[in-house]
Amino acid sequence: MLAGPLMECKSGLSDRSLLSAFLLDLVSLKIADTMEHFGAVISTTLFGMQNDDAASIVEECVNDLLNKRMISCSAIADTMEHFGAVISTTLFGMQNDDAASIVEECVNDLLNKRMISCSAVGTYSVTILGDAAFTANIPPIAALAINTSLLDNLSMGIVLSSHFHLIFTIIPFDIVIDVDWNVFYDEYRSLSISEQKLLGTMGIQEKDLVKCFVERPKLVSSFLSVITGKNKKIIVTGLSLVPFISFTCLFVTLKVGCNIFIF
Repeated sequence: MLAGPLMECKSGLSDRSLLSAFLLDLVSLKIADTMEHFGAVISTTLFGMQNDDAASIVEECVNDLLNKRMISCSAIADTMEHFGAVISTTLFGMQNDDAASIVEECVNDLLNKRMISCSAVGTYSVTILGDAAFTANIPPIAALAINTSLLDNLSMGIVLSSHFHLIFTIIPFDIVIDVDWNVFYDEYRSLSISEQKLLGTMGIQEKDLVKCFVERPKLVSSFLSVITGKNKKIIVTGLSLVPFISFTCLFVTLKVGCNIFIF
């Protein structure tokens, strides 16, 4: 044994699963909670001394734990000071001397829209509504409109037998179109009684359409009300698409004047 070669002394953390478990222990025991802390701890271990690329391996393991939802990462910025520090490094912050006051106004607006909440110690966190807006990559005003629409309309159920209602559920909220009110009114009159009642629950009556038929309003910006006090653009767009649902792709291509039309 003495004359033979020495056995290799290798850190057990070289096994990725053991390294991941070790990092999870560090987080659970609150010994380390940032990438810098992980690096500092690992650098004192045999694994850190034996591997020059220990930092990149640790980062890979941390990302793997995030993907497996074993750990979570807190916000990049969660206080007004943090917001200001981040914005100051952007072109907007460099070009605007009043960037701090603008940021404060925007934060208050997000609070009013229930996108974020503020704790007693002044830290901000994302609400369920704000998280939904972030995940869907839509602006806060769109998230509020969608949330209101879901609460007001989906509580009544979806009429799966209605082509109009199926189209209505998939029309983007920020769509902008020019409406031919002659065609629109004709299509409304061709709807079944149940579908006309469906429009009625959303605030669109025949008298409203007659008014639009006469005044010819334009849908020029997102979430603009042209029929009643509520958002009706999505309904107008949905009803305008109803005639196409029974047509062939070739007919629709010729009708809308495009080269390719794919369903």
